[in-house]
Amino acid sequence: MSSNTSVQRSPAKLSNEVYQVVNKLNSKHSLGLTYDAALDGIQQTSDDRAVLRLLQFLYKNDRRLMKKTLQEFNREAVELRSGWVFKPRADRDLLPHRRQSLQSRENGQKQELTGSQVQALRSLLLSVLQGAKSEYFRSNSRSQSLPVRPLSQDVQATPTISFPQVASPTVSSIPGSSLDEDLRDFDLKAVGYTYAKGLHALQASQRKPKAPLDIEMADAEDSFSTPPQSPSEIHVDRGRNAMNTAHVTATRKRESPEANSYEGSRKRSMQHVDVQSPSPGSHHKNVPQHSESFETCMTSLPSTLRTTNANNSFMTNATSASFREREQPYHGKADPTPARLDSIAIKRETDLHQIILDKVEHPKLFDEQPQSFAELEGEPIYPQLGPRWNGPSKTSGLENRLCDHSPLSSKLNRVSSEFPFRVIYEVTRLSLHYTIPAEEIYRHLAACDQTRFNDYEYFWSKLFGYAAQYPGITAVAPEKSQATAWQQAEDKYDRVSLRADLQYTSSARGSFFDLRLLPLALESSYRLARQFGADRFLVFNFPSLEAKDLPKATPCSTEFAGEAIIGWLVEDTHYLLGREWRAFYVKPKAHKSKSSKESWSQWRIYLFAVKGDGFVQSWVFNNIHREISVEEMVKWFVPWEENLDAPALKLFSRLQLAVSPTIPTIVFLRSQIIYCDDTLSGNKGQRRLNPKRHDDKLAGLKVNCGGNVMSDGCSRISQQAAKRVAEMIGILDHIPSAFQARIGGAKGVWVVDTSGETLNGDDTWIEIADSQLKFEGPKNDWIHHDVKPDKRRLTFEVRVTSSSLKPAFLNSQLIPILIDRRVNRNIFSDRLADDLKEKSERLKIAMKDRLGLRVLSQEINPVSSSRIEEGSIPMAGGIQSVTAEQINALTESGFDPEDNKFLREACRKDIGDHCKRVEERARIEIGQSTYALMVPDFMGVLEEDEIHFGFSSKFTDTKSRFSDTMVNDCDVLIARLPAALPSDIHRVKAVFHRELAKLKDVIVFPTKGKFSLAEKLSGGDFDGDISWVCWDSEIVNDFENVDLKTAPPPEFYGITKDSTKIRDMAVDNDFFTAWLRKAFLFNMRGSLMGMCTTYHESYCYELFKHHKSGSMGAPLAVEIGQLLGHLVDTAKNGYTFTQQQWDNYRTRKRLLRFIPTPAFKQDRANPSDHILDQLKHVVAKMFRQSTLQDFEKRFKDTPERDTDLVQVIKSEEKAAQGDEDLHTVLSTLKERLEALRENWEIGNRDVRLNKMSWQAFADQLRSKFLEIQPWPETLAPKYPQSSLVRRWVDDFNDPSRVTLMSRSWAWIKASALYKYNRNNNLPYHAAGLELMEIKATATSGNPPSVTRDVHHFMKINTKMLESSHKREAERTLGTREVDIPELDAEEYMSQGYTEAFEALSWAE
Repeated sequence: MSSNTSVQRSPAKLSNEVYQVVNKLNSKHSLGLTYDAALDGIQQTSDDRAVLRLLQFLYKNDRRLMKKTLQEFNREAVELRSGWVFKPRADRDLLPHRRQSLQSRENGQKQELTGSQVQALRSLLLSVLQGAKSEYFRSNSRSQSLPVRPLSQDVQATPTISFPQVASPTVSSIPGSSLDEDLRDFDLKAVGYTYAKGLHALQASQRKPKAPLDIEMADAEDSFSTPPQSPSEIHVDRGRNAMNTAHVTATRKRESPEANSYEGSRKRSMQHVDVQSPSPGSHHKNVPQHSESFETCMTSLPSTLRTTNANNSFMTNATSASFREREQPYHGKADPTPARLDSIAIKRETDLHQIILDKVEHPKLFDEQPQSFAELEGEPIYPQLGPRWNGPSKTSGLENRLCDHSPLSSKLNRVSSEFPFRVIYEVTRLSLHYTIPAEEIYRHLAACDQTRFNDYEYFWSKLFGYAAQYPGITAVAPEKSQATAWQQAEDKYDRVSLRADLQYTSSARGSFFDLRLLPLALESSYRLARQFGADRFLVFNFPSLEAKDLPKATPCSTEFAGEAIIGWLVEDTHYLLGREWRAFYVKPKAHKSKSSKESWSQWRIYLFAVKGDGFVQSWVFNNIHREISVEEMVKWFVPWEENLDAPALKLFSRLQLAVSPTIPTIVFLRSQIIYCDDTLSGNKGQRRLNPKRHDDKLAGLKVNCGGNVMSDGCSRISQQAAKRVAEMIGILDHIPSAFQARIGGAKGVWVVDTSGETLNGDDTWIEIADSQLKFEGPKNDWIHHDVKPDKRRLTFEVRVTSSSLKPAFLNSQLIPILIDRRVNRNIFSDRLADDLKEKSERLKIAMKDRLGLRVLSQEINPVSSSRIEEGSIPMAGGIQSVTAEQINALTESGFDPEDNKFLREACRKDIGDHCKRVEERARIEIGQSTYALMVPDFMGVLEEDEIHFGFSSKFTDTKSRFSDTMVNDCDVLIARLPAALPSDIHRVKAVFHRELAKLKDVIVFPTKGKFSLAEKLSGGDFDGDISWVCWDSEIVNDFENVDLKTAPPPEFYGITKDSTKIRDMAVDNDFFTAWLRKAFLFNMRGSLMGMCTTYHESYCYELFKHHKSGSMGAPLAVEIGQLLGHLVDTAKNGYTFTQQQWDNYRTRKRLLRFIPTPAFKQDRANPSDHILDQLKHVVAKMFRQSTLQDFEKRFKDTPERDTDLVQVIKSEEKAAQGDEDLHTVLSTLKERLEALRENWEIGNRDVRLNKMSWQAFADQLRSKFLEIQPWPETLAPKYPQSSLVRRWVDDFNDPSRVTLMSRSWAWIKASALYKYNRNNNLPYHAAGLELMEIKATATSGNPPSVTRDVHHFMKINTKMLESSHKREAERTLGTREVDIPELDAEEYMSQGYTEAFEALSWAE
């Protein structure tokens, strides 16, 4: 039959989705299914009609089961076809040679199937669908009984395939004894099709895996016929070779041990049955004689198919008759081909009669279908693998809701191909926000001037203007996208991020999730985005799947809801923005603060666009996307064929390297990359390049040198290569000593080589050590020199570099450990008190004038990093969205907090937040301490417990007067966070070695000794970990080292490990989907890391309250702390530690289930003598109270009296006394501003009620303010006579002609708004920019003009300010003046750039 045969559609009876599915089955498997009759007939004589009936039935009653069934058929069909091999004595065209089949598949050629092969696939499909239907009835029989009709009528209603007749001995009696041994090699045709279907589930779940399929085909002349006519003719043969022409082998997949699991109930046994009529006399040789009792035959049957009553016969005459009635012969010539029969799980109490009753037709078969089945609309039909659900009765409600009401369904995926993708994105975002049909928005935009769409303000005004006028719209507009991101998306999407929120709904009906697209924004790029295009990646902010976080209206048990949701995420294709998306990675979402607006979001789900409008099947131009499966995309990054022995969960965690932000730099040649061994304990001397060892590694030769790794995660890069890298990331004045980076499948830190080595005469080279290689990349990139490598996989991608260091704050985790190791506790309270006293004095000085406030804001709220990251200063309406930026802009414009209430409130909030942060953190600045990147000593000159530590510029501590470029000849303390054990801080000696003098701003650890020094610090390594370094003698001198015993293994705590390797999963046909589902299920579990950390802190706190000392070193405290070390890398190591395991451990150790929260973890509590209680609730609290009191004394709550802002409107009102047009304009303006004030009051209420975001509300105010015209439409017929008003009208209609000096109308609006609303903040949120212009002009006459890109990098020179204050003091005293240093703009621009890199975290 032709592979492209289309099913004849009957719209009234056959739903569109089922019609599409049948066509896809025809196309994929050449089934040639046709539709030739009405569906409501009782007698079915065609396999085609039977398939359509069953598909329609499943579509109506359980669409999720329908999809799983088709996935199962697809998988088994692939395996069935893979087993067809060449028969030497058969016709060549009957079956292709196995090698030819493989070659044709590899070459993408479609195989032509013979009639017998097509019939085998059709039989397989029919049996699979019938089994699914039985499963549906069985799963629903628990809640409602199935209507039973007369057996003879029921059995006629279910068409089945026919089987060849088999001559079998007559069985006269049926014993009633019960046997326990299950069937091993059971001839299914001998029992009949109905019973065969009931046997396979138990076979599949109880058999061990066997050899791959090897099926020999029967002769072409054989045909199908009816099965035995009566029970007496039925014979069950236990022998493997019952007939010399029928050979059966099977391959079993591992099944779920849960008898009630969904997959366990539906897994096919994958058994092939080749049946043909035996040759004359053949059965006398291979079949037991007639005298053999049926008891012998019954030993092969599973116990579930035997009746429990010995007096009951195995079959009744009715059941034997049902065989004759159920079987319909296949008309026409057909080759007897192996047909993989469906299997269904049967409950233990089910007898043979119940099996037949399971086949009863349901009275409601073919109702009209009102909904679309989104999951079945696209190719391919993804196979279903492994256990996924715990039973359809437990999750079917949620599955159907996710399926039928998905916010990512194809019916919602309506876009216009006439517009570019960025317009589609914004239209979809607005459509989802307002629930306006996207088609109407597209029609509106088509009538606009599309040549101006590159101007985001113009585009947004048209987009929002249409929505604002849409009937029934009450919500405000969503947040605007970044204008820079909009510009970047014009021709390419480099660094443009597509993000969305997927939150639970509170409704019990409809969609389970609410979808909200977030504004376009610029983010750092990552490797996958650079390779395939950033617009092909969509990131969902996704909620927690824990039972406590699920909505109350979840339509299934919360215990299993998470699995259903993950299955929907991973296995389904999602439709959005005219594209088809597949999920491929998940990671926890880090929140900037506990009060973050997105605290509901716990996960970031990464999706990839596999298809879409404008995508092509093969690349034509680089700027056109090619259709790529998500499997192919991930395989480009991490090919699993090269990583078969990698743990499956660990390999999934390596996908983080593909989506972590990096800066691409130079591309290395193959000849410049050298593989090397790690430095091991016992190695002596300097590391050297070893090309021979590199060749051995590429050849797969392994050398077991022994010893512990002393350079884990670190190797070298040549100085010339480092210089080129530094230039590409914008560092021109020096070469950083180390780079944290990625290249290919390697990640870690690369230290700049100081020896001057060359690689075969080339001064550009890079090493890749074994510990840095996280997975094997494609061999084409490294070994096959005749194949061009992929440049992106050979690109050195920088995450962060070493940079100049500055004094550090002491982390609160370290203080209890320092005190436990004999450091005087009074040091910390005294240091904090001194720090806060100094801060208080600086605040008092800053409050004297606005310039001082500007400097204060700069110190406590550095904004350079955020400006660089955002690419601009974020705005909320007419003013900056961040309080610190508001203070900066207002003070720079000339506002004074003494006269301006808005600025005064901003300063009060900013200083109050600063004091609160100080109180919460109680951070102590240690002038002689810092944080530095750890690197190993590749020169081999440092002895054990020695470190080398130098700076690129003088490190200065003003309090201790330390100022030097080297820490030398003294003891220092080193630690790594997180720290929970007394041994996590170590005392070592700082020395100087000339060989290491070029390594600056990094701390060099020795490679000598038995164990790595980095490993002693909380199990650290050198792949990007940073170390706290302290050389303050007052703290160091009293510290005593302690060595703890080796941590117990994970099993000691009850931790289990999933060691499944890629090789173990690769046997599955759809390994990729199974791998993703396994990884998502594992990674999206609730972690106990935070809970156990809190418990450890509380336990040590309670020990201190009772014993006053030694709490950190107590045996159980150490044991719990070592548990935390195991939980840090649970995702990477495949560790599972559940609440039950944690409870069991505490019970075994007799630990309290609940420990009160320490006082220092609470905002209000009675402090104990614990050092952290004293620092927070005594010392820091006093600072906050005194600082706020000083502020209130300095700035009393005086009324607003800024006369500069009202001067503009006053002058216009005075001029309007003799100008009718001007008077009309001002009167109309006052009315419009009054309406704006009403919107302000209503919007504030909605924000308080969480009906809208503040950002969206502020943007709405700004838009309404800008829309106020000087000559409104109501006065349009009358053209203004006043030349001034005419100029305002012209400026409003053509904004491009407006200059700073001609902004009269904008200033008049802002001034009037301020005049009429002095008692609220509306003027600043709607017209803050205009008010700043008015103030700056009134203060300085002609304010300086600075472009935004330069302004982003500008800072106040504190030295210059201090000199200015000193000069004023000296003038007052009559002393000489002092020189004032000049403002070096380049210096501060470079400082801002450096801060941007410092803001990045070293660790992943």
